[in-house]
Amino acid sequence: MGKKKYSGSKNNKETSEGLDAALVASIVWKVKQKSDKTTVDILAELQDLKEKGTAASKAGDARLASENWARACLDIMRLRQAPDFAKTYVDKPRDTPERQYVRKLAEMMFLLNLNLAQNTLKAMEASIADDDLDLAESLSGSALHALQKAAAEASVSDLTGMPVAAGGDRDGDIRGGWRASDAQMAKLWYRKARCHKLCKEWDDACQGIGLALRFAPTDATVLAEKESIIELASEMTEEEIDDLMYASSDDESSYEVLI
Repeated sequence: MGKKKYSGSKNNKETSEGLDAALVASIVWKVKQKSDKTTVDILAELQDLKEKGTAASKAGDARLASENWARACLDIMRLRQAPDFAKTYVDKPRDTPERQYVRKLAEMMFLLNLNLAQNTLKAMEASIADDDLDLAESLSGSALHALQKAAAEASVSDLTGMPVAAGGDRDGDIRGGWRASDAQMAKLWYRKARCHKLCKEWDDACQGIGLALRFAPTDATVLAEKESIIELASEMTEEEIDDLMYASSDDESSYEVLI
C-alpha cells in the first residue's frame, strides 16, 4: 500500500504567505495614512481629544477626561520626538506656517496640562471632604507636576514667575516662541495657589495668588481666592502675606518662584 501524500504543509504555506501579504499591505496603508496627515488634521485630532475630555469632565467622568487629555499630551510628545520635527517645523522662520504649527502645539499642551491639574484639584477637594488627607497630599504632586509642565510650555521663569521674552528668528525654540496670554497665566497661578491652599502651604499659596493677581488684578474668581487664602492663613501676619503676594518682580535677588 502506497504512502498517502500529505498536502497540508503546502496549503498552510500558501495561507501564511497570503496572511503575511495582507498584513504588510495593511501596515503600509496605515503608515501612508499617517504620513499623509496635514498639520491641520493633526491639530483637529488633538482638539477632538481635548473636547472629549472636557465633555467627560462635565459629565462627571474624571477618569475618562484625564485619559483623553493625557493621550493628547502623549501625542504631542511623540510628534516632537520625531527625527525630522525640528528640521521640518522648529527651524523654520518665525512667521511661517510651520512655526505657527509649533506654537499651536505648545498652546494645546499648556491647556491640556491646565485641564489635568484642574481635574486633580477636584479629586483633592473630594479626598479632603472624605478626610483622606494622605490621598489629597499624593494627588497634589500630580497637580503640581501638570502645572509645572504648563509653565514650561509658557516659558515661565523659575526666578520671577513671569514668561521670559521670546527669542529671535530661527531660535530653535521647540515651542516656536509661543507665550501665554495674561488670562492663561492668571489661570495657571490661580490653580497653583489653590493646590497649595488645599495642602495648607500658605507661603506658596500667597505667592501663587499674588502672581495670578498680576495677570488678572480685577478678576472676581482670583480676588475671591485671595480673600480665602488670607482668611485661612491665620498663622501668618498681614505683613508676611503682603510680602509674598506683592513681592516686586524687579527685585530678583529676593524673589524666587518654585514652579
